[in-house]
Amino acid sequence: RQYKQSTKEATQTAIDQGNLENTPLTRSLEFNQVGDTSSLYFPMFRNRVLTIISAITAITFGAASFAILTELSGTGFISTALIIFSLPFLLIAVFATICTIYLPLNSLSVTITPGNLATVRRLIGLPISTSFISSHDITGVDAVRSGSMGQGTKRVEYFKIICRSLTHKDITVAENIEGKELSNQLATYLTKKIA
Repeated sequence: RQYKQSTKEATQTAIDQGNLENTPLTRSLEFNQVGDTSSLYFPMFRNRVLTIISAITAITFGAASFAILTELSGTGFISTALIIFSLPFLLIAVFATICTIYLPLNSLSVTITPGNLATVRRLIGLPISTSFISSHDITGVDAVRSGSMGQGTKRVEYFKIICRSLTHKDITVAENIEGKELSNQLATYLTKKIA
C-alpha cells in the first residue's frame, strides 16, 4: 500500500513537472515539449484489445446473418421474416467491421501553444478531422470514462480527456488513459497548459 502511494506521488510529481515520458502515460501516448509548444501523439495500433473484440463480433454476427440469409429457399412470409430477423445481425456485423478497421488505424495529434489548442485525427495517416480552439473558449477539461476491460480486481478502466468549449463541440485531447487517477492527473496538467 505504501509502495502504491509513493508510485502515485512520483507519477503526480512527474506529470506536474511536464515529465510525462517517465509515467505510465507512455503506454498510450508520445509527449514532446519544445519551448512553449506541447505535443501529444496517440499512435495507431494502440487499441489492440478492442480491435480483437470488434473483429470477433464482426465475424460472429456476419456468420449468423450469412447463415440466416442462406436458409432463404422460398418466397413469401417465411423468407420476409428471415430477412427482417437477419437485419440486426447484419447491422451489428457492419458496425463491428467498421470499428475493426477504424480502431487500429486511427491516430490523434494534439498541439498546445500559448492561447491555442489544435487537434488532428488521422485514419491511415490521412486527416479526417481537425479542431482549432482558443483557450479563451475552453470552459473545462474533464476525464470521461470511455471503456473498461476485465472484471473484479483485474478490471482496468480507460478514460479520455475532453475539452469543453463555449463555441465548439467537445474536443478529445487524450484517450486510452488507464485509470481514473492517472487520467485526472493528466487532465489537471492539461488544464494548466491550456490556460
